[in-house]
Amino acid sequence: MTSLTDLLHQPREQLLAQAEERGVAIRPHLQQDEVVAELITDYLKREERVTTDGVLTVLPDGFGFVRMLSYSFTATAIDAYVSPNQIRSLNLQTGHRICGPLRAPRGSERFFALSHIDLVQDTKPEDLRDVTVFEARTPIVATRALSWCAEDSKDQTLRSLQALAPIRYGHRVLLHAPSQWPRTSILTRTARSLRHQHPELNITICAIDQRPEDISSMRAALSDHRCDIVTAAFAAPPEQMVSITELALQHTKRHVEHGQDAVLLIDSLTALTRARSRSSAPSGAWIQPGLDAHAILKAKQLFAQARLCAEGGSLTILATIDQGEPGTINGAIEREFATYTNSDIVVTDLGDREDEHTLLFDPISTRTRPEDDPTPSADRGKLQRLRRDLAALPAQQRATDRLGI
Repeated sequence: MTSLTDLLHQPREQLLAQAEERGVAIRPHLQQDEVVAELITDYLKREERVTTDGVLTVLPDGFGFVRMLSYSFTATAIDAYVSPNQIRSLNLQTGHRICGPLRAPRGSERFFALSHIDLVQDTKPEDLRDVTVFEARTPIVATRALSWCAEDSKDQTLRSLQALAPIRYGHRVLLHAPSQWPRTSILTRTARSLRHQHPELNITICAIDQRPEDISSMRAALSDHRCDIVTAAFAAPPEQMVSITELALQHTKRHVEHGQDAVLLIDSLTALTRARSRSSAPSGAWIQPGLDAHAILKAKQLFAQARLCAEGGSLTILATIDQGEPGTINGAIEREFATYTNSDIVVTDLGDREDEHTLLFDPISTRTRPEDDPTPSADRGKLQRLRRDLAALPAQQRATDRLGI
């Protein structure tokens, strides 16, 4: 039995050598997925079993495709067709991870197809009847603390967040940062820290409107940390940015439906709002000139999904947003989310004097709402006095050691 996922992770040279050994003619300049598709076609002609393992996206017409996480859920030559009958009979939803054997296209068909489905979310398909869907689950007040980092961590940035903005499972956390600030770096460090402390977490990172080199760096840094990474470069069509973000969200919701804890790290809500604005017709309702009211709805719907569920499972969302001056589009987008967060992290512009011991965050604005703060009441007064002392200093003189870390 051959796994399509295993083939995708093989070096191109190894795939070409395998094709030559099997007598498969590979045309020049084929992409990696197209080379794999040629090999799969040969496997299936010889009646060898090939299985696929990916995430389902259901299209408006009722059929769907199995998208590959390694290609950030974008369409490829190896996506398997899933029939409307299979989707209806099992009540499959967008975001389900499904596994099953492939069959070759028949007649006028253009795609590989699933002959049947073996597993859904690593369980038998019939077990889906016992699952309470995400929308029917009851959001409750978060009670379980989620640590930014271990007590002995040497990451001063995450340790300062642990002191200033402690969080819980199911929280909505918003990181306000200048547009040029390296936000993917802190998301990467956060993902690595969470994976180290909470091995059971399902961590998904969705980074859109990114520089290609930043995408490569993030993937390399998290290659051994079992994180699902979905990305789109800044030149990607806005429709693609919106669709992969939605699929990443649905993927995390399916984890919650199975009683698991999921974390979604997204950069950024500003980019998602702008992509939505560019990919849809204007509604005629304006928050301000240049910002359509419906454009921001997709980002709000995403952010609103964070919750701890009474039936089990939780979804924690840490999203970044561009800081903006009042009257600007970025400022208006930022203001739209101001009242819906559990925790806010506000980056301070330090100019060229930033170092690992300088506090990167505004000590007053970086906080968790009192009703959501897991800090013991006996320590809150001390922390509040420390915040005021730090706020009285110039930004470049605020040191992390003042927080006792």
